[in-house]
Amino acid sequence: MSSASVYGLTDNETPFDETDELLGVSSYAYEKIYFESIIQNYCKKINADALILRIAGLFDLEKKSQRNKNLLDKIFHQLNNKKAENLDVFYSGNQIRNFCEIPFLKKVIEILIDGHHQYSIYNVANTTPVRLKEMINKLNLRIEKPLKINYKTSLETNIHNSLDSSLLFNEHKELSKLYINEDILIKKLTSSYL
Repeated sequence: MSSASVYGLTDNETPFDETDELLGVSSYAYEKIYFESIIQNYCKKINADALILRIAGLFDLEKKSQRNKNLLDKIFHQLNNKKAENLDVFYSGNQIRNFCEIPFLKKVIEILIDGHHQYSIYNVANTTPVRLKEMINKLNLRIEKPLKINYKTSLETNIHNSLDSSLLFNEHKELSKLYINEDILIKKLTSSYL
């Protein structure tokens, strides 16, 4: 399992597909790129198939736990546990990204582990790409008390890191029922709150 971070960030709003250049911008991303290459090279040597999943930010939406560090989990935890902590959002909230729900990832692994797949690399995300600031604004319209957001300033305006998962969805159409658009995502984030 790899990460969306391997693609880096861009001002281009077209979602990354599996053939895009890997432009990691953090030590974590470079480590993932390095491990991907090790796995691919080793599999070539032993004539084995490699399967790499590049996963968008994972979220689980559990009321009891804030063990996950993903923004969506933090928002959900704050709303459902009536916490009033500041949430840090980088790039002034202008980042465009999508996410992957843990039950969706589990389903993808179940399907692909059986060996019924055409490709060796898949992007894995099941939410619509969203601009974080716009999503938070829509979310705040649905709740009584606005979320406390600490927008970290940045010179960038369109920081994009969303994945095009159409390869996965086209090959495994049964996954499309687990796709979440922005409105459904906001409803999920506020479900226990309302």
